[in-house]
Amino acid sequence: MMQSVSMTTSIIERFKLKDVYAKTYMIDARKELAKNVRITAGKKDNLIAIEVDDESPQRAADMANAYVDELRKLTDRLAVTEAQQRRMFFENQLNKAKSALAAAQTQLQKTGFTSDAIKAEPKAAAENYAGVKAKIAAQEVKLGAMRQTLTDNSSEVQTALATLSGLRSQLAQLEQPLSGSGNQDYVGAYRDFKYQEALFDIYARQFELAKMDEAREGALVQVLDAATPPEKKSKPHRSWFALAGAALGLLSAAAFVSVRHLRTTRAS
Repeated sequence: MMQSVSMTTSIIERFKLKDVYAKTYMIDARKELAKNVRITAGKKDNLIAIEVDDESPQRAADMANAYVDELRKLTDRLAVTEAQQRRMFFENQLNKAKSALAAAQTQLQKTGFTSDAIKAEPKAAAENYAGVKAKIAAQEVKLGAMRQTLTDNSSEVQTALATLSGLRSQLAQLEQPLSGSGNQDYVGAYRDFKYQEALFDIYARQFELAKMDEAREGALVQVLDAATPPEKKSKPHRSWFALAGAALGLLSAAAFVSVRHLRTTRAS
């Protein structure tokens, strides 16, 4: 991910590296950046080390830290963690349930509210019915998520199936034919409203739990040592200059002695 095109493009644009490297095309700037950046992952400690070479010590440190910032942005966008995926899923379900609840409330209001209608379908019974139906919907979602990683023969899936079967049996007992044609529209609308309300509450709780799990994960990318401007040049090495100077001095001395010896020979 840190060596991807999107990541390197962000770094190049952030630090205007095309101008720094005197490159006209982005592809050439990426090649130059690749020469000056080393990203390694430790096999034992799982730590990622980022090294950047640059003429400016401050820019080298800033670029190394920028890689961490860009990695955070990239992982947030891709939602690579399981908690992020669950949070996004329940957020989507919550929005759908919110819309369905609003529609059910509108439909309930159209039927009209009367005391006789309430007597036809006691509030507690309607809420119990809606609660069981909402639990069935939530259990079906949970079962679907489990089947993505587990087989139907696993104990977890079998337990979930048994729970779902029990809830459906309970719902079947609660679903009695509605009597009284004058109250039937209201009772059906009221049941649907309470069902959508209970479902909304379930998804709201799941959404909050997913957000808490995501927060507990902390930053996906944690910095152990932030990059700082180097105190000494990393390259070229001073020892190379010393060796080159010594070699040049020896060659100069040898050339001087040779020329002097040649002149002395000619003079004699």
